[in-house]
Amino acid sequence: MAEYSENTKGLSDDEKKIVGTYRDSLAISKEFVRPYFDKWVRFYKLFAGILPPEIECTYSKVML
Repeated sequence: MAEYSENTKGLSDDEKKIVGTYRDSLAISKEFVRPYFDKWVRFYKLFAGILPPEIECTYSKVML
């Protein structure tokens, strides 16, 4: 478990452990969700008509 001493001043040891566990769990969750979030951001941009940068180097600008 990582130490978060600068943000947990004034807390008891049990409270620091709970905050640390929560932050570690949040980091793991963000790491798991990031690829899915990035994929849906790309889908939304395509839906909104924003062309991906990979297509700029093609002549016809058609995605295959």
